[in-house]
Amino acid sequence: MNRINKKIHSLSLAFVLVASVGAYAFAFQGDGNEGAGTSDANVEVKADSKPLNDNPEPILKGNADQSGLQSQSFKATKSSVLDENYLEEQNAEVKLTEYMMYEEFVKLARDDAVSTEIAKDRVVLAVQVYYPNGLEHPRFGLIKNCLATGMYDAETGEYLGGSFQQ
Repeated sequence: MNRINKKIHSLSLAFVLVASVGAYAFAFQGDGNEGAGTSDANVEVKADSKPLNDNPEPILKGNADQSGLQSQSFKATKSSVLDENYLEEQNAEVKLTEYMMYEEFVKLARDDAVSTEIAKDRVVLAVQVYYPNGLEHPRFGLIKNCLATGMYDAETGEYLGGSFQQ
């Protein structure tokens, strides 16, 4: 009797498996006319109905009026973003570490790529370090006489970007 139950159980499982595969194949089968008489060139593409927002709300909101430019609660500090031992080993010279608004940083960095994700009055920590012997960049190799300019969000300490000039 036990042997018969095992066979019934095995047959039931096999039936369920075959039925599941068949149902899946039936549900996702095409009508057999894929590609017949139509080409991708004739397909009309419609743009999104929403217009492009040229002035989106910044993700990093302005905070200069709340915290001032010398707040003690900033996570980005000179000691948190600069490794003094590394700079000494590289014979590097710190030219600037200053809290400023993002709008001022853009002028300092002479960068045309202004981010719409950062409010103009967001406080950032601007850092400039001069490497007279050059800086070995992981992607670009050795940048001789490099002036590295970096920007950190003062409130969160997050690195937001920078540039390297020869």
